[in-house]
Amino acid sequence: MTYVPDDISDTDSSSDSDSEYIDDIYSGTDENFSDSSVDSDESENSFSNARQLCKIDMQNIPTAPASFPFIGNPGPKFTMADDATVLDYFELFFDDVMLQIIVKETNRYAQQYMNKAVPKERSRCKKWTDTDEKELRLFFSVLFLQGIVKKPKQEYYWSKRHILQTPIFQQVIQKDRFILLMKFLHFTNNEEFDKDNHPWPKLNKIYDIMEHLRKKFRNLYIPDKNLSIDESLMRFKGRLSWKMFIAKKRARFV
Repeated sequence: MTYVPDDISDTDSSSDSDSEYIDDIYSGTDENFSDSSVDSDESENSFSNARQLCKIDMQNIPTAPASFPFIGNPGPKFTMADDATVLDYFELFFDDVMLQIIVKETNRYAQQYMNKAVPKERSRCKKWTDTDEKELRLFFSVLFLQGIVKKPKQEYYWSKRHILQTPIFQQVIQKDRFILLMKFLHFTNNEEFDKDNHPWPKLNKIYDIMEHLRKKFRNLYIPDKNLSIDESLMRFKGRLSWKMFIAKKRARFV
């Protein structure tokens, strides 16, 4: 009786070709793995050796292979004052260079949009003026604050009704200006995108910022020798080319 794992038995088991293929796999034949570029004798020897099982003697466990030498000096590669704030640490990563990139590309995209599209008479876009680093700092601070003070609709953050009012948002930035910045926020030049030569075409919209952050992470901190890496599934039902649907997962759209 041939044992078939669950991931294979889920397929159409009634197909004769599939059953023969599975039997070949578990019977030890090598015809499905043959390579015309390799001699048949060599391929048979290599696969036969790979299929040989060896018993593990728990009383005489072989020594583990030697690990690669760890030559790094783990820990932070920066110094901070004793009275440093959370903002000081944040600005180590989100520095002036990154802000300059965002300012440049946001202003560029807004200009490209104005040249291609004709805003309506009462459109907010007609009120657009170039942004700068100071204004973008305020913009991002409002985004962070919205993650703490949560409201069902964005316009509620600038509402003047007593039951909904949060005055700090109106004091930091005007609603129309915030919406304009959100509309034109950009991190790369669309007109320079070359799909065939770009290293990561699907991430071209954030590639420059991503690479800048990767260099920052690498230069500012060296991790220790032993790392524990895990993954987390985040529910996502938007439009994305590599979005997956996994029916058995709690967050099925990832």
